[in-house]
Amino acid sequence: MSGGPIPGRLFIATIELIAYLQETGDRRQETGDRRQETGDGSDRNPERQRRAYLAQRRNLMVIEDILLLGNPQLLARSEPVERDELAAAVAAGGDLADTMAGFRKQHGWGRAISAPQIGVSKRIIFLNVDEPWLVINPEVSDASEEMMEIWDDCMSFPDLLVKVRRHVSFTMTWRDENWQTQRRRIDGLFSELLQHEIDHLDGILAVSRAIDGESFALQSERDKIPGAVFANNPA
Repeated sequence: MSGGPIPGRLFIATIELIAYLQETGDRRQETGDRRQETGDGSDRNPERQRRAYLAQRRNLMVIEDILLLGNPQLLARSEPVERDELAAAVAAGGDLADTMAGFRKQHGWGRAISAPQIGVSKRIIFLNVDEPWLVINPEVSDASEEMMEIWDDCMSFPDLLVKVRRHVSFTMTWRDENWQTQRRRIDGLFSELLQHEIDHLDGILAVSRAIDGESFALQSERDKIPGAVFANNPA
């Protein structure tokens, strides 16, 4: 029996519910068609049922516990999202958005969060910098040779800062919420941010990227670090 990570209870439950809706819709489609012919307006189309479920799901706010440094689930490599898991991935993105909003309210910072941080071992990232952005199955290529140094932070260890080196730019290919393939050159602070989150998907934490033994500081001491560039600036 494998000892690897499971995708997460919420993710599995969402997949099972959507599968049930689709299976029920398929079984009842012929009956539903006959009822509609006789004046019954009930909608038995499985795709419309799926969309209706997701619309209802968006009206809920689900704030999950964020896994903290020391939890072994954070060190596991996440599995890719499959095509038939897309609806569950979008729902998980909603959970990530809600959880990050709750974290921001408490701590005053936070731009992105990955699915493993809420116990869902799938390759999903949610960002909200000016606008929301769901990233599924990201792949990195053509990373720049030029590097930058930055004091990084993480929702999984919110009181700690870690100085790391990141590529100034790279190319990212990913699936969007409609399962369309997207490709974009990522640079600047977006580059640092997405490298951090993609590391999470590979089970790598920023503490493992520390430049040296002097590259750690408490958030409360950030004003005492001369010339530092920070990933986040609390409100």
